[in-house]
Amino acid sequence: MSKAARTWLLAAILLGAAWLRVWRLAVVPAGLHYDIASNAILAGQIAFDGYRPVFIDAYSGREVLFLYSAALLFRLVGSSIFVLRLAGAFWGVAGIAAGYFAARQLARAAGYARASAVLASLFLAGCFMHVVFSRFGLRVITLPTVQALAIGWLGCALQRSHWRAWLLAGLFTGLTAHTYLAGRFLPVLLALALGVFVIALPRVQRREVLGPLALFAFAAAAVFAPLGLHFWQQPALFWERAAQVGVRAGEGALLARNTLAAAGMVLLEGEPYSRYNIPGQPVLGALAGLLAVGGLAHTLLRVAHWHASPAGRARAAALASEALLLAWVPIYLLPTALAVHEITPSNTRAFGVLPLLMVFPARGAWLLLQWLRQPDARGLPAWPAPRLRWLGAAALLFALVFAQAARDYFYVWQALPAQQLDNDGDLVAAARYLNANAAGAGNARVFMSALHFRHPTVAYLAQDYARIRWLTGARSLAIPGSGAAVFIFPQSAEPPAEWLAGWAGALRAAPLDALGHADFRVYQFADAAQVPLPAALPAAANFGNIAAITGYSVGNARAGEALRVDLRLLVQNPPLQPDYRVVADLLDARGNYWGQAFNDADPAVQWQPGDTLLTRLQWQLPASLPPGAYTLRTTIYSPLAQQQLPAINADGMSAAAAFIGPVLVARAALPQLLPQPAQTASAQAGGVRLLGIDLASTPLRPGEALPLTLYWQAVAAQHSGLQLQLLLGAVELYSGGPLAGSYPSAAWQTGEVLMDKMLPRLPRTVPAGTHALRLRLVAGGQQVEAELGSVQVAEVAREFSAPRNALPLDATFGSGLRLAGYAFDAARGLTLHWQALAPVDVDYTVFVHVMNADGSAAAQHDGMPQAAAYPTRLWVAGEYVADMHPLQLPTGSYRAAVGLYAAETGTRLQLADGSDSVQFVFAVP
Repeated sequence: MSKAARTWLLAAILLGAAWLRVWRLAVVPAGLHYDIASNAILAGQIAFDGYRPVFIDAYSGREVLFLYSAALLFRLVGSSIFVLRLAGAFWGVAGIAAGYFAARQLARAAGYARASAVLASLFLAGCFMHVVFSRFGLRVITLPTVQALAIGWLGCALQRSHWRAWLLAGLFTGLTAHTYLAGRFLPVLLALALGVFVIALPRVQRREVLGPLALFAFAAAAVFAPLGLHFWQQPALFWERAAQVGVRAGEGALLARNTLAAAGMVLLEGEPYSRYNIPGQPVLGALAGLLAVGGLAHTLLRVAHWHASPAGRARAAALASEALLLAWVPIYLLPTALAVHEITPSNTRAFGVLPLLMVFPARGAWLLLQWLRQPDARGLPAWPAPRLRWLGAAALLFALVFAQAARDYFYVWQALPAQQLDNDGDLVAAARYLNANAAGAGNARVFMSALHFRHPTVAYLAQDYARIRWLTGARSLAIPGSGAAVFIFPQSAEPPAEWLAGWAGALRAAPLDALGHADFRVYQFADAAQVPLPAALPAAANFGNIAAITGYSVGNARAGEALRVDLRLLVQNPPLQPDYRVVADLLDARGNYWGQAFNDADPAVQWQPGDTLLTRLQWQLPASLPPGAYTLRTTIYSPLAQQQLPAINADGMSAAAAFIGPVLVARAALPQLLPQPAQTASAQAGGVRLLGIDLASTPLRPGEALPLTLYWQAVAAQHSGLQLQLLLGAVELYSGGPLAGSYPSAAWQTGEVLMDKMLPRLPRTVPAGTHALRLRLVAGGQQVEAELGSVQVAEVAREFSAPRNALPLDATFGSGLRLAGYAFDAARGLTLHWQALAPVDVDYTVFVHVMNADGSAAAQHDGMPQAAAYPTRLWVAGEYVADMHPLQLPTGSYRAAVGLYAAETGTRLQLADGSDSVQFVFAVP
């Protein structure tokens, strides 16, 4: 093929590619996805606000090359969705031209016709995956372009050894790090190719390439340096996205599954996610796939015969280019293969396979065209003439590639039902509605739901964005205490229907999308006091006078299913922290923990006094959860401050949590899967079988609780009342029915499986050593015993002598604990000497409040004795315990108030005179 013919064909391909990437770009794809909207915001900050990042730390980390190119267009023609997408289309078309350049250099090095590079650009132009990402406005589209330029110039350098080619190859290699995460693989591949090149060179020529290689490495390092310095200063940013493609120990099966899926995405079955693909469509269609197999086979055959070619630079360059080509696709499939916890296969993670993947179908197509051009080709008719056959086949291939790409993108993918929501089209419509009706909203507070807080799609499009009060994740709702309110609920984040019962009369808009669904719903209330609230059971829990839980409701709760609890809160005062979240532990009647749920969908930075908040908590209940009444241990916690608000009890005292309930849970539906206990144990009595146990192996101290879980199954049609006796050696730790009698075994269904969590306490006087643990089952006159294992009891050093170097006190709290003395040391702080008069069944917290001479607060310290290392429930009668509280105080005289309280409830122990603290004066020298 002549140079002029190649030029005209390449121009036609570029024009066709540009049409595929620009036609109807303002409206297709629909919507404006979160990632693309955030790119528009960032590009706008670069274009207009003087922002000059080397790397975007937010949004899990983003490279900046695409953002700077979009910012340049924003400066020239203004910021808009179309201009952002136009930047992506430019990179897409440029990538096809660069792909031709890279394929041409590989073809020249390996001895293929340069026309095969034209065919490679044709297949890249019509590649559905490349078309999709060219029209989005995502940074990944820069990766193939920059990679192709690096490969093309390196190919020139290997063949001609011109310093300019080495320099440009290095510059573009370094620039690849600024495109997308997968670009970090390019240096590995180029190092492989250069290694093959140097090894294949005759020894006398190897020294000649050391200087050019150094120039290449220096240029790459210089371009990478700003980003490298950024990562050096903040190494967590380098690993944050990379951690998504990590494989943990024991995940070999997941890795094998992902590897097969990644390998098959090229020819067999591609990404299942409709946002980036026609679900399941491979990267190469049927025709391109067949041609690629032929091209790969021919490449392998040629490489196998190159050992007979004469040694020299040409042979070394050919081997290096083919080694790069053959390693390219497997290496760039690694990111999606290693992402064992993400969507697999993923077109985004595997996008690095372009553009070199297209070299294989191009070589296969070139071989086919060459065969058709032969006058004596076996099996072909004499007419049409070989040249006409060749031209007809080439024209047909050209038409098929572009027609298939246009059909797949504009008529199949774009028509998929999920496109509107996949690309946040409902939020685009809601933002435009808000812009058009801003005047009608007046001074009303505007509430909008979205799957993400301060959603970038609305942030970019809405003119009055700062006015919006966000309701995140369809798990929260806020209702102001007074004044007008407008609520906008896009269909992707509609609150639970039961929360909106009675709102129909306030509906103001519900436009339909192309599928007939309400794109969003708008409700408007002239007075928020008119907003109907869903029914709730009464509750009372005050958290630091910041917010109070006033009610709760529970969905139909059944073991083995999801438990949903809705809490109603009233904001009392401005929050002290911006990130408060509601946290709840599910506890049974014995205090056993069955799971935690939290909701941070409504960040406290938005809370205003008088607001009523609805927040949904959800647990996945185990199927073996015993039915019955449960309690929620609730707190409000700030991850930023690592503090929780105190729960203020009825006496005005602070507690660690508030308890809400009951939460009634029904028994699981049958049949149930059998659990997998940590240890095996077997016994059966009264129609009930012991399946196994979970027994902690950690040594325990006398008085500590023994974590033990028993797994039961009812195996007979009739179950008599089962009684248990748990023995540690000869000492009885528990006697009674399973599940502490809360669900008698006579009521169990045949086949029902139940977890029985127990926390029996070891006697305080049990001797140190190893003790056998046995379980005795008694039912209907039958008695069976099972060996559960052994319990290691640690020795505890106890002190029964009164302290010698302490100032004496005699203050008895309750009937079991006495403060016998104290001592102050500037280095150690205040040491309190306690004496246990009798065993206590609560782990008390000690508070120390220190006042100045004028009564003002000087210091405070709360903590369980010995920094929680020796709780009060372990103490025996007559024992003395030294308890240090670190206090940093300047020289002077102080008054201390000391007492004890139960952290869970805030209840304080009383002295005989009814007070809850003992006071004494001490001096700091």
